[in-house]
Amino acid sequence: METLRGKVRIAVTKRILFLIILLALPLLSGCWSRREVNDVAFVSGIGIDQMEDGRIRLALQLAIPRMLGSSGQGGTSSSGEKDIAAKAVWIVSESGESIMDAYRKLQEKLQREIFFAHNRIICIGESMARQGLSPVLDFFVRYQESRMQSYLIFTRGEALDLLYYLPKFEKIPAEVMRESEKTGTGIGAKMRDFAEMLLADDSQPVADEMDVVASNVQGSEETAKRVPPSDIEGSIALKGLAVFKDDKLVGWIDRKEARGVLWFHNKTKKGSAYTLEIPKEKGGGKVSLEMISSKTELTPFLKEGEVGMEVKAYLKGDLYESSSSLDLTNPESIRLIENLLAEDVENRLRLTLKKVQKDYRSDIIGFGAAVHRKYPRQWQNGLNERWDQLFTEIPVTIHSKMTVRNTGLTGSSLKQKEEENK
Repeated sequence: METLRGKVRIAVTKRILFLIILLALPLLSGCWSRREVNDVAFVSGIGIDQMEDGRIRLALQLAIPRMLGSSGQGGTSSSGEKDIAAKAVWIVSESGESIMDAYRKLQEKLQREIFFAHNRIICIGESMARQGLSPVLDFFVRYQESRMQSYLIFTRGEALDLLYYLPKFEKIPAEVMRESEKTGTGIGAKMRDFAEMLLADDSQPVADEMDVVASNVQGSEETAKRVPPSDIEGSIALKGLAVFKDDKLVGWIDRKEARGVLWFHNKTKKGSAYTLEIPKEKGGGKVSLEMISSKTELTPFLKEGEVGMEVKAYLKGDLYESSSSLDLTNPESIRLIENLLAEDVENRLRLTLKKVQKDYRSDIIGFGAAVHRKYPRQWQNGLNERWDQLFTEIPVTIHSKMTVRNTGLTGSSLKQKEEENK
């Protein structure tokens, strides 16, 4: 009898387990929401402009998967390079009252579902940026397929023009822009970084400016003879920084001033070049160095309720080129170069500070964040509310120290040896 009951219990248990497994099968399937590659349109780049009528134009750079493979593409002559780049992507655009409106209109014209998860860059034109970015960014922050790691860049013209650029080294133009951002020569602001700066009360947003520039030196008489204007080759390059006050673009910073912003943010990467002119009375000529490391310390202080800031910059580099008569085996010559370079760095930092503090009145260099970190209680008790005004008046002292690590394989320049032979 006990054996029969045992068999019945086992049979019932097996049936229950079978039913549980059967019910759980739909939940275990990993392909219920899958989308086939042939059913989606992969977005590699996004361009946003404001039209003259106030509507928003959304442009998408769509990758064409069958044109991205290496088969049949290798060994292409230079005459066919532009054709390959043009066929590897397809630019589509539509305008609307909002990003969502333009996006839906685009989707109605495409046979495939637009897929944003592979997007590399979001480029925004000047007209759109000056009107305010909050309505634009709101879509990308909310939309579940948006990549918060996409780079955000700005241009003085129209964003659509950058999407149409035909690259030399890559088949997808957006990939060129992403690689430019990854080099570390710019601020490299991603969507997440920009949104955090926009929401913070102790900093203002800043991002890179990018444009199509001539890849060859133009303007000389000889160049004009050799190269017709219609045949000038172009390249996408970082030109400076876009400065914001809240969500609106207020101005631009050129490459020279942008380096100062990178120093303030401690974002100067190894390998940055620096050329210094030596005074004639000290030997004349120029020396060029490669930066090995740099560090900038921001030290705020409160004195009788007033905020001040001390900036200290430390740089280290290798000397790679010299057209000066300086004897680089002499420690005095090295100290001279270090002092001149330290003085030049201080001047550049002051130039950048004047631009953002007096001209644009926008704290893109992180002074407010430094004060917030050191004096959190005072910041919350009123400094944050008055920071827009305080930033423009805060006294700043700047000091820098440069160390030349080595001077290469020779101590004397060719110019110095030539003078000695004479």
